[in-house]
Amino acid sequence: TDVFCGIVGVSEKMREVFEKIKIASQTDSPVLITGETGTGKELVAEAIHNLSRRAGKPLVKVNCSALPENLLESELFGYKKGAFTGAEKDKPGKFEVADGGTLFLDEIGDLSLSLQPKILRAIEKGEIEKLGDTKVSRVDVRVISATNKNIEEEVSKGNFRSDLYFRLSVFRIHIPPLRERKEDIIPLAEFFIEKLNKKYGLGKKFLTKRAIQELLEWNYPGNVRELENILERAYLMSKSKNINEDVIVEHKRISRPFISSSLNSSNLNSVFFKFDGEQKVKSKSEIEKESIYEALLKFRSISEAAKNLNMSRVTLWRKMKKYGINWR
Repeated sequence: TDVFCGIVGVSEKMREVFEKIKIASQTDSPVLITGETGTGKELVAEAIHNLSRRAGKPLVKVNCSALPENLLESELFGYKKGAFTGAEKDKPGKFEVADGGTLFLDEIGDLSLSLQPKILRAIEKGEIEKLGDTKVSRVDVRVISATNKNIEEEVSKGNFRSDLYFRLSVFRIHIPPLRERKEDIIPLAEFFIEKLNKKYGLGKKFLTKRAIQELLEWNYPGNVRELENILERAYLMSKSKNINEDVIVEHKRISRPFISSSLNSSNLNSVFFKFDGEQKVKSKSEIEKESIYEALLKFRSISEAAKNLNMSRVTLWRKMKKYGINWR
């Protein structure tokens, strides 16, 4: 198994990614990492930082979609005591904490338009202004950002400033989805099983040939993260040292990607589909339950899943409760 800075891959596409990581780590230029959810964008950011001259300094991570705009601003730039109700003492922002090191801005495509010029100023001039402060502070930070969105499309729609886009994407690394590099599935599976053997100490376990075959015959909408989740579940459910295909088959059954498109048909009461050569009928509620599960599995985020399913977060929570879907 080829492991490069904690990233596994033997495919030509991943070798290209490794090469780009090496080149990017030798510069201080901003890097934009693109790729679907679950492809390993954060691991690439870590690899670039760890190979760079800044490796001894902090790598600070911020998820731009996890916080509302006002909280994200204070998180990034910090605030002075008394800047707002509850600001009882000065707080440094992530740019300050990352001084001398690297700041990783995940889900940069979700950044609000009002915050974008402030980020641009911080990258171009190394200048930040805390909330409630009139003084400008200087920072030396290398910015790596990531997105699963089509950022060019966001620029053309006016959702993302072109000047910030060009500044962030001086160096670009795209991580291909797992379905486009199936030769990486087995090395990844071996790597994860080895990790699980060490983590749980249940004695060495191995995948059966049938389990491997089942793993190869899936497109992984949730990418590497989905593969890791399947394997952990299969590992824990396995009563012997042989991990069979049962959990993998069940996962595929409830995650079939035909579901989302079927759900949008308002007059749909049931759907026919082929599974293991047998025709079955599913009710609308079963389809809805499975589509919710699939969206949660793919996006690993309530907000993103709700958006994908064309429903509000409140509606999604209500339906999850209805169908007994637990999510953490």
